Amino acid sequence: MKVEQYIDERLRTENLDKEGMSKRYERLWRVDHMVKGLVTEAGELQDLVKKELNYGSTVDLGRYLDELGDLEYYRVGLLDA
Repeated sequence: MKVEQYIDERLRTENLDKEGMSKRYERLWRVDHMVKGLVTEAGELQDLVKKELNYGSTVDLGRYLDELGDLEYYRVGLLDA
């Protein structure tokens, strides 16, 4: 199968009608968005720790607090999804 054929077949099964999505899929989209945000922010927080532990960098407490605030944003968003 050629790539173009594969793309056409894949698009045939993908729901591109975002306006017509059911409430269930809208909710799942929000859950997905919040979970991805949590994972991303957790990774950024871990990166700050890594910089201090592995490279001896000094990271300002405010940067930690910013990442924790971002995590809280997505955590609360997930509770509301």
